[in-house]
Amino acid sequence: MIGQEFKGSFTPNNLRLMYHLPEPQTIYNKQFDEKFFKENKDLVECTNNWSNNEERLKKDKNSMYMTGSLSSPFWLAVAMLYGLFGKPYRTKFLSEWLTLVDATVNATIMNWT
Repeated sequence: MIGQEFKGSFTPNNLRLMYHLPEPQTIYNKQFDEKFFKENKDLVECTNNWSNNEERLKKDKNSMYMTGSLSSPFWLAVAMLYGLFGKPYRTKFLSEWLTLVDATVNATIMNWT
């Protein structure tokens, strides 16, 4: 904080203050998920441009994706989501977050401008 104005913070409380966010919920909106999967029949194709190298984004046997393999702005969205949910940053994220990461990057759930 510089003076009394926030210049940047990724703590859950400060993000909620800056963007006027409601408390995060761990319950997914069923229609939101259904729409995403209807529009993205092939998840490999959906995440094709998410990787920072030429390989496609792959999940491990526990359905976890490597955060370090993501390109910007996708890894930033994952970091922001960890902050919003008050969780420590991890090197992997659950495949359940694909819909949230996609919606975050494409400003479907929040307008970042």
